[in-house]
Amino acid sequence: MILDSNLDHIVSLPGLAQDIRIVALCETGQTVPTSVNDTLTMPLRPRALYDYVWKLQETLRILPDPEPLNRETVMERFSNDLEFYTEVLQTFVETSPALVQDISESVLQADGGRLSKASHTLRGAVSNFATGPAASLLSRLETCGKADNSKAARRMVPKLHREIDRLTDSLLAIKEEIR
Repeated sequence: MILDSNLDHIVSLPGLAQDIRIVALCETGQTVPTSVNDTLTMPLRPRALYDYVWKLQETLRILPDPEPLNRETVMERFSNDLEFYTEVLQTFVETSPALVQDISESVLQADGGRLSKASHTLRGAVSNFATGPAASLLSRLETCGKADNSKAARRMVPKLHREIDRLTDSLLAIKEEIR
């Protein structure tokens, strides 16, 4: 089985009765062989699955950081309207630090509901611009919040800070390039 690191579809699959053999990881459109022959034992427990995937990713360091966004399509999302893009970007730049802080605090306090809500809100803001690594990471954080899995979420917070910074820098650079 190829294991998608988003995990939503695997955790919710009804009727899985036999053990799952893991042969590859899939993230942001990339499928990478794991070079391991691991098996997850059924019944599948969401926390065990999340912990397994994150441990495997950290151990193997197999997934390179993709670009934070597709620069060619960003302005298409705004119908090439620089004024509209600038307004939405300004709102994102002003509000995203507080949302990232809220996510960080909710993870430290093991508050799954707050983590889920803040991750969902920031993912919506990010999705105005891109569906790349930041949006994918926020989706996983939202799922961790719903599953009350602060252990897995804790490992994602540093990467969230990096991805939001990379996305913001890229978005601001696009604005400057267009002017």
